[in-house]
Amino acid sequence: MTTLNCFRCDKVLESANPDREHNQPYAGTSFQAQGQYGSTVFDPNVWTPVTQLLVLNACDECLLQNKAQVLHATRTGEGVNYTYETWEPDITVEHWREWFHEQNEE
Repeated sequence: MTTLNCFRCDKVLESANPDREHNQPYAGTSFQAQGQYGSTVFDPNVWTPVTQLLVLNACDECLLQNKAQVLHATRTGEGVNYTYETWEPDITVEHWREWFHEQNEE
């Protein structure tokens, strides 16, 4: 299995662990969805064990550029109880670009 490209910009993402056969992007995040009540395209039966997932990757640059579209969820109890707030990453897209280029020059 190869690492999926970025869902938003289609950037090729290298594997963070090339010795293993799974989707583990370097400079990206992998997201999984077991379905979504209300979706008209993917909502498997929620009363059966999870056997199907949708998986997509977003590169770090797209996450940072679109942070206003990302919520940070914190579990507040058992089950599906979360609080949601706007995601405030610890780094700006400009600082990330500098860091990323420095890391890949070596």
